[in-house]
Amino acid sequence: MSASSRPLLSVVVPHKPGLEAVRVLESLAAVEDPADRYEVIVAEGFHPSKQRNQAVAKARGEIIVFFDDDVAPHPKIFERMVAGFEAFPQAAAIGGPSVIPPTDNFWQQCFARVMRSRVAVGRSIARYESKGERRATNESELILCNLAMRREAFQKVGGFDERLWPNEENELFDRLQKHGYQLIYDPQVIVYRSHRPNLWAFVRMLANYGRGRMGQTLIRPSRTCIIRMAPAAFLSYLASLLVWHPWWYWLPLAAYAALIGSASVWHVINNRTWQGLMSLWLLPLAHLAYGFGLLYGLVRHMGRHQEPPGAGVELRVVKPLPS
Repeated sequence: MSASSRPLLSVVVPHKPGLEAVRVLESLAAVEDPADRYEVIVAEGFHPSKQRNQAVAKARGEIIVFFDDDVAPHPKIFERMVAGFEAFPQAAAIGGPSVIPPTDNFWQQCFARVMRSRVAVGRSIARYESKGERRATNESELILCNLAMRREAFQKVGGFDERLWPNEENELFDRLQKHGYQLIYDPQVIVYRSHRPNLWAFVRMLANYGRGRMGQTLIRPSRTCIIRMAPAAFLSYLASLLVWHPWWYWLPLAAYAALIGSASVWHVINNRTWQGLMSLWLLPLAHLAYGFGLLYGLVRHMGRHQEPPGAGVELRVVKPLPS
């Protein structure tokens, strides 16, 4: 396909006012794609779902590319996204992993190891490392900081549900698949993104993910969502041990401890570093934080995102398409 016949892309970047510069804009300069084939829209506000919806309404591209403001896309990412839509005509969305840069510090590398553990996130490890071949998938392997969507499909199903953040993309993926669209995971559609800078930020992230998952479950229940309630059940089980503890009631905790120990040993062997032993306590912490978020989302605002009163969205086309 010649450059002039390639579909137009609109890059949508949500940004919170008052934060540091939109770093992804510098990284986009290194992307190998004709500059006249894509535009960049920065949507400033306090409600990412609403920001993205309004940016898409303003976009001119046939394909919408959702990046977070702190990612660094691979130079060939647009080329790979376009090729994916050509290979899968029924695809509404194509995404790939958010990979941690090798320059991240000790704690960030430990957090990344947790997010690449099946014990922690199951099939969703594909969101954080390049796994396998390009393939049809479901919401478990795709992540919103690195996602391309056909604008027509996005608008047909009504865009993001603005009651949700996070997990707005997961709920949207469910609707897309119910309309007969495919979701595609491509391990070569890569962005690089640093992990949370400290333990408190990591815990808050996981709790927020749990809150979003509960919101998604309340809005659109599914068997997959119910399975993801396990961390909340585990947290409730641990609390019950404080008041009821016959010997046999400790067996599930013993089995869990064995699972965590095995996963930690695997991390040491697979990564060839004793840092893997940090998983002995980071994996349980991840489960507990996510479980707390699930329960918090159930009792507080029903898991739905709240924004400051009177907050709006400001759209800035920082790189327009030619007239």
